[in-house]
This record gives sequence, C-alpha cells and structure tokens, in this order.
Amino acid sequence: MQEALVRDVRRVVVVLLGAVGFVLLISCANLANLLLARAGSRRREIALRLAIGASRVRLLRQFLTRAWCSPPSAARQVWVWPLCRSMR
Repeated sequence: MQEALVRDVRRVVVVLLGAVGFVLLISCANLANLLLARAGSRRREIALRLAIGASRVRLLRQFLTRAWCSPPSAARQVWVWPLCRSMR
C-alpha cells in the first residue's frame, strides 16, 4: 500500500527537483556572467594595482571578498571564506 502511494508522489517530486535544479543552474550562470562583466570593466584598475606592486594572490582575495559581500549568499560564503583564509 505504501508503495502505491509513494509511486504517485515520486514523479511529482522528481519533476519539482529537476525544475529547482534548473533554476539554480540559471541563477549561477547569471551570477558568473555578472562577476565576469564587472571584472572586465575593471581592467584598468587591475593593471594599475599590478603596476604598483599588488600580488596576484592579493587581487584574487580582493575579488573573492567582493563576490562574497555583494549580494550575500550563504552558499558562496561557505566556499569563499575558507578559500580566502587559505591564501594567507
């Protein structure tokens, strides 16, 4: 009896899970595109910082910190914070 009840719901749950995963994929792609566009528009700033002696690790930490702060997301905070800490 339980198997008959679960079988009817399982298909709906799998479809909803697929839809949620697809929306998450689209939002991640949008965020990546936004961060790439921002980084591309700051080419002169990056070149200037490298010219006055900033290391590539320092620039990477700065960009990861900016990505972590705007807009805040718990998922990004989970992986950006340890990455920044490991670069010290």
